[in-house]
Amino acid sequence: MHIIVVPDTDHWEKLVLTAKVVGWAFLVDDMMEVEAIIQVLYNNKMKDLLKIVYGNKKPDPNLHWEVISDELWRDIQRSCTAVEFNQITGAFREWYNSQARYAQPENFDEWLIFRLHNSAANWTWAMVRYAMECRMTDEELAHPVVREAEDSGAVVAFLVNDIVSMVKDKRRNCEKQNGVSMIQQYGLVSTEEEALAEVSNIVARSSRQMMESVKQTLADPMLSSEVKRGMTALLYAVSGNSWWSQLIVSESTPQFGPV
Repeated sequence: MHIIVVPDTDHWEKLVLTAKVVGWAFLVDDMMEVEAIIQVLYNNKMKDLLKIVYGNKKPDPNLHWEVISDELWRDIQRSCTAVEFNQITGAFREWYNSQARYAQPENFDEWLIFRLHNSAANWTWAMVRYAMECRMTDEELAHPVVREAEDSGAVVAFLVNDIVSMVKDKRRNCEKQNGVSMIQQYGLVSTEEEALAEVSNIVARSSRQMMESVKQTLADPMLSSEVKRGMTALLYAVSGNSWWSQLIVSESTPQFGPV
């Protein structure tokens, strides 16, 4: 597992908890990844996941995943404010609920919006802020420029991941969660080579949008220092994801070239 250490933080306990919960989420995601088993998971052992996360269900001592999940999320809840916990759990719920969507988006733009939720990007940014003790208000998070920065950063992060994961997603029959495959399916391009080129163009455009939005937040005297810390951390997180992805590409899938 690769951990991105964000700047301006000496809160070791929170950084460790963040790494633990992200690792836990990867395991949950693995169980949900294969489309054919999602309904089974939702109807059986996974149906109480959100209750465990929010602390609304006492874990079954015979179900180790419930016990572990409860201990982890109660540690997070104890170590942050009520506002922070609501932001974190709200973003996690957004990701969790997106896994049950079966209706196919009608076009690639709609698919990008769906993938924005499905990729857990907002939850990732919330966990970065938690690790830093960067306490932004709900109003600050809803600021149009902040939203543009985080959403553009999310598009960069998940499309870079899609490029790297294309072969794996095809093998696992998860192409509906991969932008390279979906841009072909929606008829915007014909070949896989064209799809890779167009997705790379979207990554470049979104990177520029993110950078411009972050610059605006840093230059705005009306925005708090917490917002500016959060936006700086966003750049580190997105850049770290791209750096890690380039390592994966160069080591395991050189035919795609550097991202």
